[in-house]
Amino acid sequence: MMLTLIIAGCSKGDSERSYNEGMKKLKAGNYAEAIEDFTRSIKSDPRNSDAYNNRGNAKYAAGEYQGAIDDYNKAIEIDPNNAKAYNNRGNAKNELRDSRGAIADYNRALEINSNDSNALYNRGMVLLRIGDVEGAIADFTSTIKVRPNDPEAYNIRGFSKARKDDMEGAFEDFAKAIALNPKYSMAYFNRGSLKSRKGDISGACMDMKKASDLGDVQAAEFLKKRCKK
Repeated sequence: MMLTLIIAGCSKGDSERSYNEGMKKLKAGNYAEAIEDFTRSIKSDPRNSDAYNNRGNAKYAAGEYQGAIDDYNKAIEIDPNNAKAYNNRGNAKNELRDSRGAIADYNRALEINSNDSNALYNRGMVLLRIGDVEGAIADFTSTIKVRPNDPEAYNIRGFSKARKDDMEGAFEDFAKAIALNPKYSMAYFNRGSLKSRKGDISGACMDMKKASDLGDVQAAEFLKKRCKK
């Protein structure tokens, strides 16, 4: 389960060439080279909020969370209404276990854009991690309203509902996630785990078999221990 970074759009001005090269390398996973390109872009245009935001994204992807926060801070200083930078800074703060700071940034992103589904989803993930399951479910429900065809949102809401012993609601969400993506191994695993919890070992084994066939290692272990060949 991963938080969602938001990549900003193309910038303008003299720094455009370096910026665009940085974007290509960021998307290709060449983070060190992307950072160099964004740095060149910033030198040419020190007021380029998008360049700071995406250099922060490259640093985040490389595991340099504090460096990413520094860049997001600068992006926000230049453009206080840059919801993308608030969302991304929240993700970096979450990686550093600053849950309160992360939630504050997601809140600010949502003040700027109340339909920011990435901020809703990411805030839900943090709330779930710190034990506010009801708050997490509310955020995942809001995410689904904006992204009704997102299997990950249904899956994590189902997982959260199971934490609250809402078995029926959890099963419905896992079924919806699977309907949207029949190759979603995690949804099969989660539904199988819930069936096992309810004592339906036969049904659990069917879901775990499907998850295992899709590459889920935990499901394969479950099959070895609990399911007859």
